[in-house]
Amino acid sequence: MFRIRDIYYSVVPYDYRPHNIIYNIKHWFRPYNVVKCRYLEKTWNDRDILLAHTMFEILSQFIEKECCPEHIDWKSSGHIVKVSNKNVNVRDEMQDLYNWWHKIYNKSYPKKHEQLWKRIEKCNVKLKSIPKDKDGQVTSEKSAEYFSLDLEYRNPKQKLLYKKLLKEVGQLDQDMHNELLKRMERLVRVSPFLWT
Repeated sequence: MFRIRDIYYSVVPYDYRPHNIIYNIKHWFRPYNVVKCRYLEKTWNDRDILLAHTMFEILSQFIEKECCPEHIDWKSSGHIVKVSNKNVNVRDEMQDLYNWWHKIYNKSYPKKHEQLWKRIEKCNVKLKSIPKDKDGQVTSEKSAEYFSLDLEYRNPKQKLLYKKLLKEVGQLDQDMHNELLKRMERLVRVSPFLWT
């Protein structure tokens, strides 16, 4: 019996043995190397956003599927990473990044962003129209070409509110983008520990 197995293993290449064929067929339909980002719409996304979502999705899958408390004793393992000049347990750092991604970046930030845009829409600011004649035609190509997108406000108070809200949205987006970059950098420092 031992000789038959040896002959079989020497003749049949490793990739064509029954257990490998079954494994390959199974993972053809459900590949492990595909990352599906749960918070991204299934449409075009800029590469910088796709990179961030992919990184945090990998962390999320690791914490949800592989990083069970019984599997590794994270506290006594001594795995430590430096964050803001402090030594932090790797598991605590992973959990902090995970919580920030799911609770702040994908829940509270979009809500805050949406609330600000609703307040901007309530300002009801209109664009000044391009100069037209009685027939609705543009008076001249020159006036249309050099037409600036001036906004019409009901009063000066509305103008101040509108500009203030636009600055708030811009500042919120900039702050969140900067925080995202910092968190991505922290995630890269934790990445060597993403294995079980």
